[in-house]
Amino acid sequence: MTQAGTKSRFNAKLLRPATPGSDDSWTFLILPKDASERLPRRGRTTVDGAINGHRFQSTLEPDGQLSDWLRVDRQLREAAGAQAGGGVVLEIMPVARAPEPDTARRPGRAHSPPPAGANTLAGSCTTVMFFRSPLYKSAYFS
Repeated sequence: MTQAGTKSRFNAKLLRPATPGSDDSWTFLILPKDASERLPRRGRTTVDGAINGHRFQSTLEPDGQLSDWLRVDRQLREAAGAQAGGGVVLEIMPVARAPEPDTARRPGRAHSPPPAGANTLAGSCTTVMFFRSPLYKSAYFS
């Protein structure tokens, strides 16, 4: 892994998810392992990039195979002139500092109280049940 500011350029194939659910408009691509190794950390990494020259900023996700993947929505795919199953030229560079989430798009939700019933698990936590267990008391408090 390297420092932020390392640019990578490579070819990748746009893939469709095996089970896209109700939204079949998005695609994804998997970074080559050597491109993932140049990222500054393992885990979610925000990058500035370009697909076929069309600029974007997005967050890469680890794929569990020591590489990363990028979700490409329909708007980005069409702007880049790409199709599912086709190849693209991708350039990425990690941003120095990941952007803060935009809570302005969700007014009232960012700091709103939890929905009714959200605290119902507080009284049934496994730890609380464990302390109330007669076996626990007999083993440690006899």
